[in-house]
Amino acid sequence: EPTNTTLLNAAYDVWQQYEPETFPGTENVNAYALFTFDATWLLIRSLEQLCSITNNHSSPCLSIVNDSFCFNRRLLDSSSLFDIINNNTFLGVSGLVQFSANSTDRVSGIYYIVKNIQSLSNELNYVPVLVWSSSDAWTPHSQQNTIIWPGQSLVAPTGYATIAGVTLRIAVIEAPPFTMTQQVADTNGIITTKLVGYIPDLLAILQTNMGFIPNITLLPSNQSYDGLIDDVANNVYDMVAGDVTILAERREQVSFTDSIYDNSLRIIVRNTASASP
Repeated sequence: EPTNTTLLNAAYDVWQQYEPETFPGTENVNAYALFTFDATWLLIRSLEQLCSITNNHSSPCLSIVNDSFCFNRRLLDSSSLFDIINNNTFLGVSGLVQFSANSTDRVSGIYYIVKNIQSLSNELNYVPVLVWSSSDAWTPHSQQNTIIWPGQSLVAPTGYATIAGVTLRIAVIEAPPFTMTQQVADTNGIITTKLVGYIPDLLAILQTNMGFIPNITLLPSNQSYDGLIDDVANNVYDMVAGDVTILAERREQVSFTDSIYDNSLRIIVRNTASASP
């Protein structure tokens, strides 16, 4: 993916000018620092544009209400700022910087780094070996570091466990928008029930990437969530996919995955300005 080398070199020059003792060298700058720089640069550009628009009005462009309490402050013209951010696209030091109104994530801006634990000079170090982005998937890290496998081997181990080809008994519960049913007619006019929603889409992606065979059972909306936990613990199902609340007593019976797409769910409340006094 192309990056703005002119902006990057200018940022390095400023860094070395004002804090040369902290500059690690161009090859050792943390990738997250590049994303942080672009986020800061986007905010500066957006605020500059906001102030150029509002300076012609009587109110200042950065008016804050309730500034006596830090958790109760609100930018008066925040809607205009968000609109500017969503329409502000530029080539940054980490790639194309672009946002949309439908997501809090940067468009094609997801980035992961895999670090390999290696023993260097009698110390354990986390060495970056792979990077992942929306455009390139998994690729070797720019430093071309070698992966050291267990036993100090350079050869990837074989014979590890996999679920490719394994049938998984998966229980889902009917609960919009996670799992819903839809009547679908085929070319012969035969109507069948299809599962739609966030959970079926997620299971389809996992099936494509991991190769398991899903045996999905749709449970009614009045199904007890505690009953779902018991069914997994008692080997009725291999897994449950749904809006199941994580509780301490449930953790004692089953394992929960890490969160997937943290920004996918939101609580909608009224704006402070529209609330009754």
